[in-house]
Order: sequence, then structure tokens, then C-alpha cells
Amino acid sequence: MKMEIIEEQLNGLDGGVLEIGYNEEAKAHLLSLHPEKSDDGVSIWVDSDLKNKMMDALTLQKLDENDVFLLQQLKKLVQRCEGDLIVALGYAKEDVPFSMEWMETKNKNLILQKLATWALEQEETK
Repeated sequence: MKMEIIEEQLNGLDGGVLEIGYNEEAKAHLLSLHPEKSDDGVSIWVDSDLKNKMMDALTLQKLDENDVFLLQQLKKLVQRCEGDLIVALGYAKEDVPFSMEWMETKNKNLILQKLATWALEQEETK
């Protein structure tokens, strides 16, 4: 996975790209930051918790209470649908209260990104 980093996220430094990899044997994530205007990249191995904290810190958009509720509901559905995100979203949209909240949120992309990241981590731990 790649994440574009803008100047505001790097305290005024130039932008860059954060690449995230996973090594099954090490059960760890490799975070590699490649600055936009420099060849001096840096990499570090981290566990899932630290990777998630770093991703949250670098995400400019934040989830509000309703968005967190939607994310939690989707996680439950994904578990019931044996990891199938598409089927889970289909079931969620059939639920009227969920569907109404879903239509009102402006953070659909961020919710789906967090859901997909979570679902991949669930697969990795099986």
C-alpha cells in the first residue's frame, strides 16, 4: 500500500510517499518513507498497533462518532460475511438506520479505507 504525504503532515518538510509492506515470517510491517525532494529514504519495521497509530497520525481527515459507529457496524458484518467486504456492504445498505447514517457521512472513503486495512489485518492473523 502507498500513501501520499503532503508538506503539512511532515512539519513543513517536502512531501513524499509512505510505502507499507508486510512480512509474514516476521509478522511485522515495513514502513518506508521516501521524501519528494531527496533520495534519503528511511525504513522501519513495526507491529500492527504502531503501524495503525502512524497511519492515523498521518491521516488528515478524522472520523467523528457517527463514522466510528458505521465502521464498527461494518466490521461486525464483515466478520459475519467471512471477510467479504462487498457482501457486508450490501447487507449494511439494506439496513435502513445504517443506510441513512451512511448517506449523511462525508467520510465514506476513509471509513472504507480503515475497513479494508482492518480486514487485511484479520486475514494476516489467521
